[in-house]
Amino acid sequence: MTDDPQEQPAAEHRLELLHRRLGGIAYGGDYNPEQWPRDVWLKDARLMQEAGVNMVTLAVFAWSRLEVADGIYDFGWLDGVMGILDEHGIGVDLAIPDAVPPAWLVQQHPDILPELADGGVAPLLEAPRGVQVRQRSGRGKDSLLLLNHNDAPASVDVPSSGTDVLAGSAVHGRVELPACGVLVVERAFEEA
Repeated sequence: MTDDPQEQPAAEHRLELLHRRLGGIAYGGDYNPEQWPRDVWLKDARLMQEAGVNMVTLAVFAWSRLEVADGIYDFGWLDGVMGILDEHGIGVDLAIPDAVPPAWLVQQHPDILPELADGGVAPLLEAPRGVQVRQRSGRGKDSLLLLNHNDAPASVDVPSSGTDVLAGSAVHGRVELPACGVLVVERAFEEA
């Protein structure tokens, strides 16, 4: 919501429309159809509908599929999957697909990648193969999400102490992620 009184009615109206469209609270998660063959999308939509999913986030990692080369765009696949989801009563929260820049952009502008003093690319966190790491900062806290895609446990060194949001326990140093496990660590900080 906005603090601007003139924008308040419009924001409330949009929220009311969304609530009406969803029939209640949004229930779903990220959906990455660009990583699967097109024939899987319809089955996915049916399964999501059966599970009561009414909202998914699309295109988080899709920059390379949306802009296949510098200035050359392909929205056909996105239109197709959005149509399938709509037919199954599933709303879409369209992401800004900047999480992973496309290879053509990195090749043209390698300076967009973070670098170490020795010129190597700086990883967000040293993590074993199959462990995905994402960080978000704002509102006085850092959030670190670790997702283990492996069928076996994985050890990860967390760079600073914080709180495991899901378990409510303190986290510092090396943590063990269970097979297919998730860890969300939050750390408060003073905003300047």
